[in-house]
Amino acid sequence: MIKDNNVRILQLRASRFLGGPEKQILHHAVAVRSAKREIWIGSFRDGPVRTGFLQRAEEMGLPTLELGSGRFDPRTILELARKLRQKKISLICTHGYKANLIGWAASRLARCAHVAFARGWTGENWRIKLYDSLDRLVLRWTEWVVCVSQAQADQLQKKQKGHRAPLVISNAALFLAEDVLSKATLSLGCKPAMSW
Repeated sequence: MIKDNNVRILQLRASRFLGGPEKQILHHAVAVRSAKREIWIGSFRDGPVRTGFLQRAEEMGLPTLELGSGRFDPRTILELARKLRQKKISLICTHGYKANLIGWAASRLARCAHVAFARGWTGENWRIKLYDSLDRLVLRWTEWVVCVSQAQADQLQKKQKGHRAPLVISNAALFLAEDVLSKATLSLGCKPAMSW
């Protein structure tokens, strides 16, 4: 349910499955949501079924937003801008080249604050190299950029003359110490000696 006085944050990522970055986004969304802060999860439809990322978000009780096209299509930018206004999204956080590119353009049309997360570039083929280059170009014009390593932030800062330096939030795996301790001691045939 949308309440007019709530802050609404959309976490947008193009993903066909539920991997490490998606799990981090979902974990963070659950951890920071509150009565005054709604965290939405968004992605793109690439096929006939919803992505695992959006399905898991719904199972966790998070509101979701699905965009109609998984391909680069100018209509997707307009669709996202319309949904940002319609859902009264206060901030869009984008993760990955497709979300960064589409989110950057839509955030300007909708006059919505935007933070882009740069998680690295693979350049695995000519098409991905092109998308990676477009991503780095758009990140130069993005007011707020978050990188997952200092080396990546330094690389981007060289290209962002006159802009705010990228922020660094180190990429890390999330785990529960108690679970790790229990599994490790049990695998060694020991009984857990303490509880966290």
